[in-house]
Amino acid sequence: MKIDRIRALAVLMGETGLYELCLEDEDGKVTLKRGTIKEEVADKLVQHTSHTDVTVTSYKETDSTAILSPLVGIFYTSPSTDEPPFVSIGQSVKVGDVLCIIEAMKLMNEIVAEKDGVVTQILVSNGQTVEYGQALFTVDSD
Repeated sequence: MKIDRIRALAVLMGETGLYELCLEDEDGKVTLKRGTIKEEVADKLVQHTSHTDVTVTSYKETDSTAILSPLVGIFYTSPSTDEPPFVSIGQSVKVGDVLCIIEAMKLMNEIVAEKDGVVTQILVSNGQTVEYGQALFTVDSD
């Protein structure tokens, strides 16, 4: 796949707010994911070079889990402005622990941990609008 086409797909993701995009055609297959890379995981990156001299970066298998938004709404870190956040970076969580609230159509939806682990990233700001499938947190296994 030509680098210009990959760049166009990346621009499309930014414009539409897509979190992940997979495309396969006669020229090959590409998967693009939005997010940031922390220095702690930089050593888990692997560089691949194809016959077209396009360099693709991918992750080695890790025990990280991204907690994705199950709906469109407003992200809240705490139940009210005068209460502390549900979780913070470095905090241990258990399955079912509340991580945040997403308000949708005046309903408050609790988003819970899907596995035991440690919160390593909070990817959304309090009061920010989130999209379906957008990464909210990363949780690493203990």
